[in-house]
Amino acid sequence: MEPGTPPIHTDTPIGDVARIHVHGELAGDEEPALEGHLGGAARSGARDVVIDLSDVSYVSARALRQLVAARRRFARSGRRLVVIAPDGPVRRAAQLAGPGALETYASEAEALGDSTGSASGNA
Repeated sequence: MEPGTPPIHTDTPIGDVARIHVHGELAGDEEPALEGHLGGAARSGARDVVIDLSDVSYVSARALRQLVAARRRFARSGRRLVVIAPDGPVRRAAQLAGPGALETYASEAEALGDSTGSASGNA
C-alpha cells in the first residue's frame, strides 16, 4: 500500500465495474467505512462491485455480515458483489459465512471472467 492511501478506498468506476480496495485489518473503525464505500458503490450504478481483500490480514464477523447483506442487496437489483481473497485466512473466513453467502475468487480476472456464476462459495 502506498503511503497516505486510506485503509479502504474506492476507485472511480470503469464501465460497469466499481472496485473497493481494503488494506490491513477489516475490523473496528473500518467497519463503518466499509458500509459507506458499499453504499457509494450501490449509488454508482455499477453492475459489478469488486471488493478486493487481497491485502487484508483479518476480517471481523461484523464486516463479513456487511458483505453478505450487501451481496443480497445487489443481487435483488440484478447486480453482483464479488470478493477477491486469495487462499489464506481471509478466504477461509469468507467461506465460513456459509454456502452461497459470498462469491469469492482468487483474482479479479477470475471473478469478472466468470459469467456462469460458479465459484467458491456460490449458491
